[in-house]
Amino acid sequence: MSINQNSSNISDIDIDINNEEEFDFSFITENAIEKFRRDLGKVNILVAGRTGVGKSTLINAVFHENFAITGVGKPITQEIKEFSKEGYPISIIDTKGLEVEDYKNILNDLENYINNRKNCRNKHDQLHVAWICISEADGRFELAEKKLIELLIKKDIPTVVILTKLLGKSDRTGLQQVIMNECPKACGIIRVQSVPINIIDTYTLQPFNLEKLVELTNNVLDLGMRNAFIASQIVDLNLKKEKAITIVNIYSCNTINEIKTSKELPNICIGMITDVTGVFGLKLNKDNINVIIKSLFIEDGGKKFSFKNFFLNIFSFFFHKKNDKNKISTEEVKQIIKNIGEMYVDVLKESFEERKDEHQQPRPDDIVKLIEKEKKIKKTLN
Repeated sequence: MSINQNSSNISDIDIDINNEEEFDFSFITENAIEKFRRDLGKVNILVAGRTGVGKSTLINAVFHENFAITGVGKPITQEIKEFSKEGYPISIIDTKGLEVEDYKNILNDLENYINNRKNCRNKHDQLHVAWICISEADGRFELAEKKLIELLIKKDIPTVVILTKLLGKSDRTGLQQVIMNECPKACGIIRVQSVPINIIDTYTLQPFNLEKLVELTNNVLDLGMRNAFIASQIVDLNLKKEKAITIVNIYSCNTINEIKTSKELPNICIGMITDVTGVFGLKLNKDNINVIIKSLFIEDGGKKFSFKNFFLNIFSFFFHKKNDKNKISTEEVKQIIKNIGEMYVDVLKESFEERKDEHQQPRPDDIVKLIEKEKKIKKTLN
């Protein structure tokens, strides 16, 4: 949709500030969640490597809530399992250890699996990216690993080679360069330490390059898969914030052309809050979103979700100008939506940061406390 911000097209919208009519925001929330999930789709990542290279450790470090431990595995073949978790837009396709003695069987199964996936009409059912994990500590690049990488590249699957079990900050084995020489068409070859590890008694190697892995993977994914990946990963909160701000800007700008009456504003705000919540990866369900919506848009102590309550609330906290004319311009509506969205993005980022070390999602109550804190600050400023 083109966005025309010519002032001649900006008109006032009537607001009935005394309208006590209640509306079913729960129904609006439910529709917004369904639309977000439909648009978001799912990203499918193949993770392969020999037994003991640290695949599960890597998956748990990158994705929400110990995904490799708590995800539900569905057998695809004797060699392949697909892990997913309710409420998360991602599947991890895990191979049995890529052992030298039986790697041909695994490669054959994988080739058949990839071919079946490529034939899926729905792009969200296809295989989108592969992570091939190789232990730096072993110091060797096996033929089985090379054959798998070549197969994936041949099938046009973006492939990232990840060196795990590192021996230090720098590559003393030269393994990274060996793989670069052998597999020049790989999308990237990156050394990643997922968890702290004692190299010697006096030195602990801290996690590093997880954000670079997330950035690289996001960049090689098709545009349509990136939102699902951004929502699923827990490493790079700035990436989540960047995408969330883009969503806020789209909602605020498109409002100029879309909004016709003030009664449409709650729908727009609830849709934006749902989309931002989803892209941060907070588990989307109606109860969670409704708690957040109430804290944002119902006046302190209020219980009814009426148009009057909604407008009083947004004028009190998100609009730095008293409204006494029962009219508002579409440009002012745009600014209100932007103010609400940007405040909520900051709240989500802070709430996720507080829980990052625990590798847990923030609870809705945590988010509500930060919202109330921000609203008190804004009320003081107003």
